[in-house]
Amino acid sequence: MTRMMDKGGMMTRVAVNPKVLEWAAERSESDRGELTGRFPKLDRWLAGAEESTLHQLESFSKATSTPLGFLFLEAPPVEQLPVPHYRTVSDRSVHTPSPGLLDTIYMMQRRQEWLRESLIEEGRDRVPLVQCAKPAQRPAVVAERLREHLRLDATWAGEHGDWSAAQRALRDAMDMRESWSSSTGSSAITRIGRWT
Repeated sequence: MTRMMDKGGMMTRVAVNPKVLEWAAERSESDRGELTGRFPKLDRWLAGAEESTLHQLESFSKATSTPLGFLFLEAPPVEQLPVPHYRTVSDRSVHTPSPGLLDTIYMMQRRQEWLRESLIEEGRDRVPLVQCAKPAQRPAVVAERLREHLRLDATWAGEHGDWSAAQRALRDAMDMRESWSSSTGSSAITRIGRWT
């Protein structure tokens, strides 16, 4: 850190690796023009021509949904999905997870761990279906096994007027089998089993 005098007194400037700032900007999936509008000196920071103030860095951290401490790393971190299998629309692969996706997965993992501990404390039995599928198995085979567990026929979703009605029916079926599901916004993460 370097300190420079300003009209109002002392201002703290912070030396940050421009590659880390670039990583944070790209990771946030924010519009670059919008970021530059909010941070007029962003191009100078990225070029290493000027250091940001600590206050500017804190604001940049919030704007890019990047933990402030990450911005002080010597090199951009390599973030990986904390789950082995993540399914997307059209089965597209996710090379670099967005901050929103990571936040959602971490929140769901915290919920899962809380529920797991609660059910163990209550003395509930483990559902035999938990961890019965293997990564090499065809998705259709696994889906059939889950439908059987939930006592749903192959056309169950089409029996409902829209996706939200189908989701309610799925939740009801899961409740009947003492399984759980949780959703956030338009994302739904479903976990089969009383505890895993």
